[in-house]
Amino acid sequence: MTLLLVGCYHVAPAVGLPCSESGQCPAEQICDFGATPPTCASMLADGGLDPDAPDATLGCVNGGGCTAATQPICDPVDHVCRGCVADSECSGACSEFDGQCVPSGQAIYLSSIGTDGGNCTETAPCKTLAFGLTQLTSNRRMIVVGDGIYAAPNGTVTLNITNTGGRIIVSGTDRAPAGADLTAASNGLNNPAIVQIGNNTDVVIEGLTLRNGGNDAVRNDGTLLLSRLVIRSNNGRGVSSNPSNQAALHIWDCRIADNKNEGINAQNGPFELLRSQVLRNEGGGVALQRSLATLVGSIVSGNGTLNSNYGGLSLRNIDQQPPTLAFLTIGDNLASGANISGLQSDTSLTVSSSILVDNSNGVPGTAQVSAGVTATYSLFSGTPPIGTGNLTGAPGFVDVTLDDFHLTAASAALDVADPAGTVRLDLDGDLRPLGAGFDIGADELPP
Repeated sequence: MTLLLVGCYHVAPAVGLPCSESGQCPAEQICDFGATPPTCASMLADGGLDPDAPDATLGCVNGGGCTAATQPICDPVDHVCRGCVADSECSGACSEFDGQCVPSGQAIYLSSIGTDGGNCTETAPCKTLAFGLTQLTSNRRMIVVGDGIYAAPNGTVTLNITNTGGRIIVSGTDRAPAGADLTAASNGLNNPAIVQIGNNTDVVIEGLTLRNGGNDAVRNDGTLLLSRLVIRSNNGRGVSSNPSNQAALHIWDCRIADNKNEGINAQNGPFELLRSQVLRNEGGGVALQRSLATLVGSIVSGNGTLNSNYGGLSLRNIDQQPPTLAFLTIGDNLASGANISGLQSDTSLTVSSSILVDNSNGVPGTAQVSAGVTATYSLFSGTPPIGTGNLTGAPGFVDVTLDDFHLTAASAALDVADPAGTVRLDLDGDLRPLGAGFDIGADELPP
């Protein structure tokens, strides 16, 4: 199976789906930036929104008038049609990554105090993910995970997906990952991952926390989208992905922190990291090998140690098209003295509109990027490398010790990113630019 990319950063195939990262839509459509998220709508000949288009985001009254599948909810404040953000907004369940409501009869419901038996309905939920997976049918492909802690018997993967019959969505009850926790523990012989995704599968996991596992949180061999997850305090990697069939891995709006090994290690296939935070993972932040890579609007900070092979980002053998690296915040990562602790690559590449500060290998004057990396419109600690728009200065974060990497008014990053930048959303989903120009890094400070 192949993943249909319907997130804000990719061209949408139909009216009513999110715009691309740069605000692009298919022919005869225009990006309506008044919608949340910005959404493709029908376009008049003069380039304006078509008020007669049934899927255009134009307004609604008293909860009615919203017919687009991806915008079924009338916002009670703004009176515009938008995607759902929680199950409570739908008569059934909400797939928050694309904003669609799913009828309750097409969902499999779990509760940590449920009972494995029956059909796992909304009124009689089942207890375990393993049993819930047995209820999958051709038109019942969503598993709703209620609040609580879910763990398989020690030595067993908690969520093991091998079904190849179509996309499977495993979703919390809303976009917030707090509440539904998955974990896994060793039995002394087997030390499993929390989540195992099999080959030739197509899976979305959203709105959950994966924590305190004895090994990797996620091991992936299929097409996988992780959206609004917290992956923390696991004894292995946060995410380990190596699909044999070049399947895509997408990580949107996630927080991957405090894992004992790497935050993300991805090999083979397209890779995408959007609006996410990768923090304090001991083995390093993000390692990519032989992947088509897009990393935009994300924070990579505090990863690695002075014994690590890399600190923040490591890209190896990216032998297809050049990766896209833009509006990143890469700071305070550590690596051994023989390695670059900020952004290292064995392939020539360009990073743009990014903050690269205080990454260190224990040697004074540590380079923030390796020799083959070209930086433009980026902010550095120490002497910046040669490149258009690069500068030295203080990023002016609110409070790094509290993981608050929002910019303050004192930041040297304000309004000086690439003026031709096409990234229209920042880490928080705020529109760019908000001031006289784009701000460097993952955050855009309101004027």
